[in-house]
Amino acid sequence: RPGTGKTLTAQHLTKRLGVSWLSQDMLYDVFLKRGFEPSLGKEMVFEFLYTLLAQNKDIDSTVVLDFPLQREETYQPFFAFCQEHNIRLTSVVVTCSDEGEWRRRLEERSKHPEPNQMITDYDQFEKRYGSMHILPHPHELLVDSVHSVESIVDEIRAFVDR
Repeated sequence: RPGTGKTLTAQHLTKRLGVSWLSQDMLYDVFLKRGFEPSLGKEMVFEFLYTLLAQNKDIDSTVVLDFPLQREETYQPFFAFCQEHNIRLTSVVVTCSDEGEWRRRLEERSKHPEPNQMITDYDQFEKRYGSMHILPHPHELLVDSVHSVESIVDEIRAFVDR
């Protein structure tokens, strides 16, 4: 969900691992700033992601993807794609168990929202999604961003190295 700390976690993980980072929001913002309709922009972002992964599947590399796969219709095809192309996927779900902190983050975001950040109010998100918390799939790691980003990165590293 928005404002949980996914991007901050991805940035720190990228620095720790010394690998590339690809953000859905950054790509999506490029399309929105160029006047694409939001639904078309999202489609193009995922088309770019699938193409990039397929073209680089034989290269021994690691990329941190800051791509929320919060809906089954997004997650299942992506998971299947990775299996089909022999791409190792390690998925981490970032949540925030402190509603007050989550609200504060979204309030801060509302002061200077990026084009993709169309909703910046916790209550509006809750109304849209029903539940703000996502349950991880059995093979995913769930981390809570109320903890320090350093401890979260350590937890992710241990999960990846297992």
